[in-house]
Amino acid sequence: SSEAEVSSAFASAREAWMAEDSAGWRAAHRWHEGAIAPLRRALRRASEEGGHGVRVLSAMPPRTTEELLSHAQLGGGIECCEAAAAEATLVTLRQRWPDADMVYIDDRAEAVRAAAADVRLLSLRLAYAEWGSASPSQAALAASFPRVRRLVNPSDLAAVLE
Repeated sequence: SSEAEVSSAFASAREAWMAEDSAGWRAAHRWHEGAIAPLRRALRRASEEGGHGVRVLSAMPPRTTEELLSHAQLGGGIECCEAAAAEATLVTLRQRWPDADMVYIDDRAEAVRAAAADVRLLSLRLAYAEWGSASPSQAALAASFPRVRRLVNPSDLAAVLE
């Protein structure tokens, strides 16, 4: 079966699980310890400064991302965007807000590498979240770009978001 078929089957199973057992689904999808507090501070700061807000790009559908954010009590003030092609979305956001302080954090080394190599995104701060499922080769790929900051554990988010 093709990658598209597998992805579609996975999305269907996720949607069914969320619909049939939302509490069980949320319980199985915990946030990494140390990730919530820096996100809350970033949201509060964005709200107080009247800036351009916070956008979460995710390979997951926005509804799924919104559910995860809501479960962590982080739903307000965040726009969720599906970004299978994160680089194109980042370029669009940079064009829309050329002077905004933008931070792009991803746990996909190839996506971070693509953003780091794109001259249209030179003004973005970039970080690679390597906790969880990163392999040594993925970490090396992200680290091959000096402008990409390594986040070894979720508590490292604080330094990037503040």
